[in-house]
Amino acid sequence: MNKDGYADLLVGAPGEDVDGDTNGGTVVAVWGSPSGLSGARTVVNYWEPETDRYGQALAVGDLDGDGDLDIVIGSTGSSALSFVNGPVTRSGSFQGDSGSGFPAPYSASYGVTSVTAGRISPAWSTSLVVHGRQPSTGTAVTHLVTDPSIGNYADWLQELPAGTVSAIGDIDKDGYADIAIGNPAETSADPAGAKGGRVTVVYGGPGGKDGSRAPLVLGQDTPGVPGTAEAGDAFGSSVFLGDVDGDGFKDLAIGAPGENLGAGSVTVLRGTASGPTTQGATSYTQNTAGVPGTAEKGDRFGARVSLTDHSGDRRAELTVGGPGENTGDGAVWSLRGASAGPTTAGALSFGPSATGISTAGTPRYGSVLNN
Repeated sequence: MNKDGYADLLVGAPGEDVDGDTNGGTVVAVWGSPSGLSGARTVVNYWEPETDRYGQALAVGDLDGDGDLDIVIGSTGSSALSFVNGPVTRSGSFQGDSGSGFPAPYSASYGVTSVTAGRISPAWSTSLVVHGRQPSTGTAVTHLVTDPSIGNYADWLQELPAGTVSAIGDIDKDGYADIAIGNPAETSADPAGAKGGRVTVVYGGPGGKDGSRAPLVLGQDTPGVPGTAEAGDAFGSSVFLGDVDGDGFKDLAIGAPGENLGAGSVTVLRGTASGPTTQGATSYTQNTAGVPGTAEKGDRFGARVSLTDHSGDRRAELTVGGPGENTGDGAVWSLRGASAGPTTAGALSFGPSATGISTAGTPRYGSVLNN
């Protein structure tokens, strides 16, 4: 964020009390350096009177196309989406904001619950997928903000299938990023949900979403998707796009942490020139041969997933968070990418103690992942 060549870490603390404001929330930038993370700075809140739980959602992207990374911050309140212009430096003044406030149909009490940044079309440097709740019903609502640099960006909202999480990536290599939206809710909890949960893939185009292509709806009852849709599976709790097999097409990882009484599972669908395919789809649990551990009730394997190339071989590793492992201590698993998809050969797992985290108070290690 400060353009020194080292990646920095943003941390949200939405429950922080700020100047007497209970749950006012705060965001901290922790600086990268040649020796690791060192030093930190609190990120300004330009709209403090109109926000609470500042930092409950975070993303970073070049919103205005000036080459600097800007910070996107979700909160509750009447200004539920805030932008802090970059660069954000270790000291000195902040660079102002490029917009704030978020209108109906978003509930001020829920606010912006999740936000994903990515480049959908070359027409805009960065677009946003924004998740929240409807004011009257509390049901999920999702929109695409194609160009956040416009002050009245509400006019640029495109409605998307409702969900709680999303991932952005060019699945079919047509030059426009696609959007995978996860909605793990049952219809009894959210009319936009489905039995066992579902994932909807919206294809991107020059103007944002491609209206000429029907979205692809995926569930565990979709032909070719492993498993069976059962109430409580929470399929779609986490989604991520990355190239597992090195063929240039983005593959889709989907977490279902409620599978088998909360033991959890992860499904991987391969990307093709026509989008994700269920042909050859694979599913992983702790009972899969080569995956460390044993699937147990409440492990919540798949609560978070990531597809990122950690080894430099141009194939993304599948990383899985299971925050319920060992009665809430939590753990993380890593499966190497390969030409046939994620392989369990050499798979590893680690928990809090591996990184010096105390297991006092059920840390739920793996509750959050990023790349």
